[in-house]
Amino acid sequence: MPLTVEISSEQKYREDWERVYRGRNPFDVETPEQWVVELEENCKIRGKVLDSGCGSGRNAIYLASKGYSVVGIDISETAIKKAKQKAAEQGIKTVEFLCENVVKLFDHDNEFDTVVDIGLFHSLDGDDPLKYAKALHKACKPDSVVYLRAFSDSNSKRENYSGPQCTAEQIRTAFSQGWKIGSLEEKEIKLMLPDETVTAYAWFADIYIS
Repeated sequence: MPLTVEISSEQKYREDWERVYRGRNPFDVETPEQWVVELEENCKIRGKVLDSGCGSGRNAIYLASKGYSVVGIDISETAIKKAKQKAAEQGIKTVEFLCENVVKLFDHDNEFDTVVDIGLFHSLDGDDPLKYAKALHKACKPDSVVYLRAFSDSNSKRENYSGPQCTAEQIRTAFSQGWKIGSLEEKEIKLMLPDETVTAYAWFADIYIS
């Protein structure tokens, strides 16, 4: 019988996202996400910021350009290399990029005031959402806030959709211990891809340490 080797979720995430960032990634763009721009303009970003699942750094670099101290973390080495290169080219010095697994977040105790998560939560499998929320709780200061955007399960209604998604209950369950969800709302969004604009559905959540 052939030997079956079971890979860890961390290894799977790493391999999956390496493929994404080594290929033609539609989200590997220069401009920040409009939602992040609105959060900053509405004075909702404060203190030291964690860009959780930062990808190639567009949102972290934008926030750092506005004067915030920012740490961008992603599991893809390729994404982090791209982010560091972009920050260096733009002369942005108040951002640090780290290749780490945000489900664990070692060595970041009581460090962050604000967390921005665009598209990481909905990519987690099994019990990793709960582990992730626990890791964030340890990494955040007592009065911190998590701004989370995740693709909704309503996307299953879209023709040929096979991407990540999550339910409102999955968000509530993951952040049920030590957190208070201030708001959780589903919205229709427009994704500006290189070749087209796509309508999608996403959960927007403001989550506070309780």
